[in-house]
Amino acid sequence: RWIWSNDPKVIGTGVVDTTASLVYAAGATLHSGIRIKNTSSAGTLFVGFTGGTDYMAENTTHVGGSGGYALGQDEELFIEMRNAKHCTVKGSAASITYTFLAH
Repeated sequence: RWIWSNDPKVIGTGVVDTTASLVYAAGATLHSGIRIKNTSSAGTLFVGFTGGTDYMAENTTHVGGSGGYALGQDEELFIEMRNAKHCTVKGSAASITYTFLAH
């Protein structure tokens, strides 16, 4: 599958467990946002954002008590945001892998 990326600022991969963490803690000012894909077959990746309202903490009832947007295996999501350090992820189990493209 081809993903259009207009001069990406950051491209990377990560592994997360059941604790929420920042996708790119160093931060990067973005033109449009960040695309995240769950590359794990082991469980669900929950994607949220910080700044203003912490989506992970405030909306835990929407996806089975885990918070964030739920992505199954090979599902992806684009979130418009100004800085990469505002995107958070956590998994439904240990060792949930993901890729991201921030542009």
